[in-house]
Amino acid sequence: MDEQGKKKAWKPRPRYMGKIISFNSEKRYGFIQSDHDGESYFFHISQFVDDVPERGMIVNFMLYTNKETGKQYCSNCLVVEYPPDRGRR
Repeated sequence: MDEQGKKKAWKPRPRYMGKIISFNSEKRYGFIQSDHDGESYFFHISQFVDDVPERGMIVNFMLYTNKETGKQYCSNCLVVEYPPDRGRR
């Protein structure tokens, strides 16, 4: 509700594209470099609903802000494109 007691209009959270630049499978986290602003954002494996993250994947994601630290992190990550060399290792 706003100051006048009216319901605020719901706005969808924007989605961004980026590339996984690092992933530590033991610690289960990594970083995505955003195509939007070039910044790198933290993600946890639990935010991938459709695949196990790996370096080089192109992903679509949302950004949220950690209330304690003020840092942004990736959420609701979806794989859009796999690395060209996937399966040839």
